[in-house]
Amino acid sequence: MPASAIDGFKKVTLSQGITIEIPAHWNELPIEDRQNLSAMGSAIAANAGIEMEGLKTNLLAVNAVPAPTQATIRVSSTTRPAFTAADLLAMTDADFLDAGRMVLEQFRQAEKSGGIHVMGMATPRVVTLSGHPTYMLTYFRSGLVDNSEKWQVTQFQSPLPDRNIQVTVSWNVANEPILKPMLVHVIDSVKF
Repeated sequence: MPASAIDGFKKVTLSQGITIEIPAHWNELPIEDRQNLSAMGSAIAANAGIEMEGLKTNLLAVNAVPAPTQATIRVSSTTRPAFTAADLLAMTDADFLDAGRMVLEQFRQAEKSGGIHVMGMATPRVVTLSGHPTYMLTYFRSGLVDNSEKWQVTQFQSPLPDRNIQVTVSWNVANEPILKPMLVHVIDSVKF
C-alpha cells in the first residue's frame, strides 16, 4: 500500500524539495515558534561553547495533540554538511562509538547551559533515508516539563552535497505503543 493511502496522514511539501507525511490532526507550529526553537538551540549551543556547523533552517515543527504534547516531529536543513555520504559509509564500529561519545559529551556541556538532560544513548549507525546514507542517532532524555518522563529521540542526518537534511522524531516512552507506529510511518514517508 503506498504511503499516501494511509488514513489520518497528510503529505506536506517543504522547501528544498522535501516531502513528508504527518498525522493530519497534529499541530504544525507557525514560523514564529520554529524561529523560537532555532534561537533557543543556538543560544544553548553558544552558552555551552559548542560551535555550530553552517546555517540551520527549521523547515517544519509538529507537535502531537492534545496538549501537553507527547510527541514531536522536526525537519531542518543546515548548510555546509559536517560529513559526506562517503564519510558515513567508511565509518567503522570504533568510529561510531567515538562519535556517540563525542555527541554525549556535547549534550552534557549543553545541559549545563539549559539544554535537555540526556539519560542514555544508543550507538549511532548508518541507515538509508529517501535513498541516501543517513547518520541515525537515538537517545533518551527527560521530559521538558516533567523530569520523571522518559522520551526517546531519534535523529536522522542525511548529508547532501550542498546541505544536511535533519529529521527528528521524539515521543514519550510511556505512550510508545500509540506513538511509535505513527512516527515510523512519518520517517518512512520522507522524500528529498
